[in-house]
Amino acid sequence: MGEDDCITCAISAATDRIIAYRLVRLLEQGDLNLDRVTEKLLKARGVSARANASLEAEADRLLAREDAFEKRKIEAFAPHHALLDARHREMDQVEDALKIVGNHDPLDGSGDAGEVVEKGAPGPGANTYRSLAEAQIAAGKV
Repeated sequence: MGEDDCITCAISAATDRIIAYRLVRLLEQGDLNLDRVTEKLLKARGVSARANASLEAEADRLLAREDAFEKRKIEAFAPHHALLDARHREMDQVEDALKIVGNHDPLDGSGDAGEVVEKGAPGPGANTYRSLAEAQIAAGKV
């Protein structure tokens, strides 16, 4: 230990002795009311329990509002959800129509689906379609 540490220890010990001396003097003179101090310490003991109870009560009030808030939120967004549900139904209908179109030959039974168009020589204006139906679709006639 250095010299400064010894001085610090000595000052600390002297301070402790002075405090103890003052407490003894107050007790002897009757100026220290231990009953009052004890009463305050007993009250202080319940501070954390009361603070905890207060926080729990606040949390309970928030939890009680949660159900009402959820109900109000659902009611407020109901028109929006109705619109979204309608759009989902429309998309389902479009998907169903695409499935029908994708699973059937559109010219089946018309007699045109099987006719093969002769391919011309490659070059400008050459016909590269496999059937009359493809040629009509490309020309915008169907």
